[in-house]
This record gives sequence, structure tokens and C-alpha cells, in this order.
Amino acid sequence: MEQLAIETITKPMKLRGISKGIAELDGRKLEIDLDNLYITFGSNHFDLASIPGTKGGNRYFFLCPICGNRCRKLYKRLLLYGCGSCQKIHKTT
Repeated sequence: MEQLAIETITKPMKLRGISKGIAELDGRKLEIDLDNLYITFGSNHFDLASIPGTKGGNRYFFLCPICGNRCRKLYKRLLLYGCGSCQKIHKTT
């Protein structure tokens, strides 16, 4: 199962002090705009949310394309990306 973690994308950008960029990830185009809160990965578009970080700056989250909740990881099952709850990764105990 394919997954995207927000830290994988935002951490290198924070270290470089940039908020926009275009790169390649797993052979697909990745376009990031932290100012306008979106990521485009291949043919997929993901909206982001941000909250103030505890040590300054911002913390970024994906907005799940299925339910709209904030999440740190998106999982791809069949053709859709979604949070762990929507993709039945996180099970109640």
C-alpha cells in the first residue's frame, strides 16, 4: 500500500527555508506550495492545513480527500488516497 507522509515533503523545505518547490518523487512530478496550502503529486491534488508550531513556524497536515480531516499520512488503496480511518488502516480497539 502506497503512503505519503507530510514530514517527508515539508521537512526538507523547512531546512532550506523555502515554501514552494517542484521536484520528482517516485518518478512522478511533485509540486508544493505551502503558502497556498496545496500539494500536487502526479495527477492527484491535496489540500493542506497548517497550525502554529510549538517552537515557532507552522505544522502542516494533509486534508483527507475523503472526509476532510487533518492527517499526517495519506494511504492509497485502489485508486484513492485517504487518511488511515477512511482507508480502514486505523482500527478501533
